[in-house]
Amino acid sequence: MSFSLNALLNVVIFLPIVTAFIAWVGIKNEQIVKVVAFIASLIVSVCVFVVFVNYDFESTLLQFFTHTPWIQRYNINYYIGLDGFSLVLIMLIAVIAPSLYLLLWSEEHKKGYWINMLLIQAGMSGAILSLDLILFYLFWELMLIPVFFMILLYGEQDKQANAKAVMKMFIYTVAGSLLMLGCIVYIGIAFLGEYGSVSFEYDKLRYITSLSHTEGIILLLAFLAAFGIKLPIFPLHTWLLKTYNSAPTGALVLLSAIMAKIAIYGIFRFLIPILTDITFSASYVLVSLGVFGVVYFALAAIMQSNIKKMIAYGSASHISLIFAAVFTLNLYGANGAMYFVFAHGLAAAGLFALVGILYHTSGIKNIDELGSVGHQAPIFTVFFALFMLSNIGLPLTVGFVGEFLAIFATYTFDHILGYIASLSVVMGASFMIWMFGRAILADNTKNKNLKIRDLNKKEILALTPWAVLVIAMGVFPDYFISMFDDTTTSYIVDITKASIK
Repeated sequence: MSFSLNALLNVVIFLPIVTAFIAWVGIKNEQIVKVVAFIASLIVSVCVFVVFVNYDFESTLLQFFTHTPWIQRYNINYYIGLDGFSLVLIMLIAVIAPSLYLLLWSEEHKKGYWINMLLIQAGMSGAILSLDLILFYLFWELMLIPVFFMILLYGEQDKQANAKAVMKMFIYTVAGSLLMLGCIVYIGIAFLGEYGSVSFEYDKLRYITSLSHTEGIILLLAFLAAFGIKLPIFPLHTWLLKTYNSAPTGALVLLSAIMAKIAIYGIFRFLIPILTDITFSASYVLVSLGVFGVVYFALAAIMQSNIKKMIAYGSASHISLIFAAVFTLNLYGANGAMYFVFAHGLAAAGLFALVGILYHTSGIKNIDELGSVGHQAPIFTVFFALFMLSNIGLPLTVGFVGEFLAIFATYTFDHILGYIASLSVVMGASFMIWMFGRAILADNTKNKNLKIRDLNKKEILALTPWAVLVIAMGVFPDYFISMFDDTTTSYIVDITKASIK
């Protein structure tokens, strides 16, 4: 790769940070800050698409990497790169981020809102591209901190409710982050004891053999707690409702559509390769935990009367299915999880963005108090229906492919767990279609004066790429799977060989 192409990943990470700093110290006008933030996000997306066009899909090696010494005494390096796993997620950011600015364009926000959006994007991109665990941890923290500020300062509830939501999320995420940091340091010390030098690079740490079975279990549980809080998985989900209900639309879309998926990436990239033996030993328990979450969160969604909370629990149900697919440790699971990551990202982004527009228009989240949306906002209704149908796995949508592969992987792993996981299709369809019928299509009987505006031109332009991908990836799945199939195939072969040794 030429230097210019390698440098593009650095632009992807640092342009939002530089833009945020310039906006903070040098631009007072909020509208200008919004325009500058959108342009920066658009430039980042162009850089990602250039990388995508030049990516060698037949290679299983890291591409576009940069390896520069940083803290040499402890062998901590600025080490970033790209393979099929990270390509899926960085493309998800490239598709969602610029569109999100357009969706939020008509809302009045102070410049701190847009600055925090840029910092979240930088943190997410850095975490996805990091190949050094210390670097991954730093970007993991960078993407979380702005979320706290966005909820606290721009949340949709009163200040007290926003503060409670932030506090609960803060306690959970800080606890998870400290556990992760402890694991990283412990593994680095273990590498030092075995090889005589410190390293935090994942492609070196995967060769550690000195960890005992007990150490492996403790490290596995600690990593799972850190990643499980962010997903979230049962029983680490109790921060979910308050946070999602309070979060402003921008933070919520990024939190649900992308940030939760970075935890899946962390499991693929770091946890399984470094702790391969113990992961294989615990796979049945972990897949069972994921399948339990599928049913538990679906039942919780059915019981909700708040449209935002219902979608939040439905989202957690689908993420639990992705979690189960990951730990089947087979090719169907790896491909299904990565496809489902993108599918769920699009559906979650679309639904939460549209619910945000609906709330800012009506001020209502209760399903029974909504209605008549289909008559007043037909374009809104069409987009909502498409994302909803993809979310429940309608054939010829991207959601069907991801859900089918994940369920098939679970069934291949264990027939009974596969049958239980398949309940997600029926349960998800039941509460989502019920919600769509009551909140969108039915006539409003409780608030006949309710006025809902339809989508404007910017919002239609923003949602169109997501809608096109929902259909294209559902109709032509083989083309899109081929983009990461070589990476997942090589990955499964490598971890299987490592577990046999």
